[in-house]
Amino acid sequence: TYSASTDDDTVSENTATVVVNTQGVDGASETVDVNFTPNVSGDDTLTVDDDRDTENQFPKDISDSETFDYVETFDCSTDPADYAGDGVDGPNNFKNTATLKGDNTDLSDMADVDVTCYAPTITKTAEASLDETWTWTLDKTVEPASQTGDPGETLEWTWTVTVSESSEQDNFTVSGKITVGNPVGAPGNITVDVADQLDDGTVATVDCDGFGATSVTVAPGKTQDCTYSASPADASATENEATGTFNTFEFTAMADVDFVTNTTNGTATVDDDKEPDFPADLVAGDGGKREWTETESVTCSTDRAFYESVGFMYGETEDNLATLDSETQNLEAPASTEWMCQAGFVDILKTTNGVVDPTKDIQFDLYSGQTVLETVGTVNDVDGILKFQTALVVGASYTICESPVTAGYTFEVTGPIDGQPYAGPPGEQNPTGEIQCFDFTADKGVVQFDVDNRFPGGGPRTPGYWKNWNTCTGGNQVQTAEKLGGTAEGVFLLDDLLSQTVGLLTLEEGDCEDAVNILDSRDINNGRKQGNDGAYTLARSFLAALLNQDAGACVPIGTFDVPGVGDGLTFQEVLNAAQALLADEGFDGTGKYLGPKDKSGSRENALALYGIIDDYNNGELCDGTPSH
Repeated sequence: TYSASTDDDTVSENTATVVVNTQGVDGASETVDVNFTPNVSGDDTLTVDDDRDTENQFPKDISDSETFDYVETFDCSTDPADYAGDGVDGPNNFKNTATLKGDNTDLSDMADVDVTCYAPTITKTAEASLDETWTWTLDKTVEPASQTGDPGETLEWTWTVTVSESSEQDNFTVSGKITVGNPVGAPGNITVDVADQLDDGTVATVDCDGFGATSVTVAPGKTQDCTYSASPADASATENEATGTFNTFEFTAMADVDFVTNTTNGTATVDDDKEPDFPADLVAGDGGKREWTETESVTCSTDRAFYESVGFMYGETEDNLATLDSETQNLEAPASTEWMCQAGFVDILKTTNGVVDPTKDIQFDLYSGQTVLETVGTVNDVDGILKFQTALVVGASYTICESPVTAGYTFEVTGPIDGQPYAGPPGEQNPTGEIQCFDFTADKGVVQFDVDNRFPGGGPRTPGYWKNWNTCTGGNQVQTAEKLGGTAEGVFLLDDLLSQTVGLLTLEEGDCEDAVNILDSRDINNGRKQGNDGAYTLARSFLAALLNQDAGACVPIGTFDVPGVGDGLTFQEVLNAAQALLADEGFDGTGKYLGPKDKSGSRENALALYGIIDDYNNGELCDGTPSH
C-alpha cells in the first residue's frame, strides 16, 4: 500500500515503479490516472454581502471563489462652515464591511478609507477713511441797537457772540487686501473668482494681478493676494465682505469698517474785547452752537450843571468787533449800539404884582405824582429865577405848587402848562386854596414858567383856609403873614378882618375862637359840631365869603337863580339874602336852627344859598385870573 499528500488537486496521474536488484531481472512500472474524490466539510454554497455596495451586486450566492469590485464616490461638503479656518474638511473616515455566510459559515472582513476635502481660505483687511471739512460762522449782535435814557436811569445793552460750525464729508474710501489660500495637501491648483462689497451695497474694485484681474490661481500650500478699493457715497457702511467663488460655491470673509476722519479746519480761536472769557479755543463738533453774552451799562447823570454843559443830551456809540481764526478762515463780526441820556429842567420866574421881591418867603414844590421831589424858595433870590436842580424825565408829567398864595392874591402862570391851575397839593380832596398848583410836561432842556401873584382881585379861599390863617389855632401862619409883609402887602389873618356880622352874631376883634367855631359849623358856647344844621352850614360859607371879600378877593360877575329866594340875583344880593335868612332864624352861633327835620323850607333855602357861596369860596365863580 502507499499513500501520498499533495498540495492541491492538480495531480492527474500516479506512477508506480518496481526496481529488481537481481542481476538480469528487469524492473517494471505502471501509471494510473488519479481522480480525487472530495471529502466535503462546511458549506458548498455561501452568500456574500457588502454594506457599501454601489452597484447592486449584493447579496449574492457563490459556490466558488469570486472577486467583486465596485467604485464609491464621496462628495465634499458644500457648507463653507465645514472648511472654516484652514480650508480643510477632514480627514473623514468611511468604514466598509463585507460578510460571507452559510449554514455553517459566518465570516466578515472590514476595510476603511479616509477622505479629506479642500476649499480655498479667504481672509481680508479693511481700512476706511473720509475727509471732513469744517466751516465756521461768526455772528456778533447787541441788544438794543439804540436807546435813550432818563436821568438816573441805568441803560443796559448785551453783546452776544454766536459761533457755529458745520461740516461736509467727502472722499469716502474703503480699501484693503484679500488673501486667497489653497491648503497644504490639496490635490491641485485652484482658481478662485474674487469679489468684494460693503454692507451699504457699494461694490469694490478688485485687482488680483495689478491689471484688474478678478480671479486668482493658487497652488497647494500657497496664498495669493488681491487688492480692492471702494468709494461709498457716505460713511454708513460698517462691514465689508469678500467673496471667493470656487466650483460655484462661495467662501466669504468679513472685516469691520471703521472710518478714520481726516479733519480740515477743525479748530478755531474766537476773540472779543468785550468778553472776559476770550480768547477761547474751540474744537469743531464739541458743542454745536455756542453763545456768549456780556452786559454793559451806563447810568444817566442827574446833575443839572453837567446837562447844561452838554446841551441837555449826551451819549456814545459803542463799537465792538469779534474775530474767529481757523486753519482756512479769518472771520470778523462787528456790532455797535448807541445810547443817549437826556433830561429836562424847570425854572420859575417869580414876581409879586409884576416885581421881583427877594424879601418874600414863598415856597415852590416840584411834585411827581404826590411825591415832593424838590423845594425852592424866593428869599434872597434877587433875580427872581428859581432853578430846580432835579433832572426831569422828558415827556413825563410833573406838578409845581406855590405856597402860600393868600386870599385876594392871583395865581397867574405863563408858560406851557397842562390844563388849568388848581388848588393843591396833588391828591388833596379838600384843598383850602393857599396852595396853588399847575401841571406840565417836561421837555429836553429848560422850560421856564412865569408866576405872578397880584393883589387885590385874586382868588377867594375856603373856610378851612381861614380856620388856619388866624392867631388862635396855633399854626405858623402868623409868622408867615409877617414874612410876607402882613396887611400892608395884602396878607390878612382872620383877626385882621374882624368885625363881621353873621345873622345876629357880631364877631369883634378878639373873637378869633368864636369865628373859627363858626367856620367849623360848631356851637360857639359848647363847641359841638352842628354840621347837619342848615343855618350853621350857611353861616360857615357866609363868614368865609365876607372874609374873602374884605381880603381883596375877586367878586363874581353875572347873576344867580336861587330856588325859594329869587332869580337874577347878583353875588352881593346872594350874600344879603344869606344874612337876612340867618337873622330871620335868630342865628347867633348857639343852639339849633334848621336841622334835617325842618319843614318850613328855610333849610332848603339856606342850603341853596350855601351852594352858591361855597362855589365862590372854592374859586369856581371867580379865581382872580387874569387880574384886574
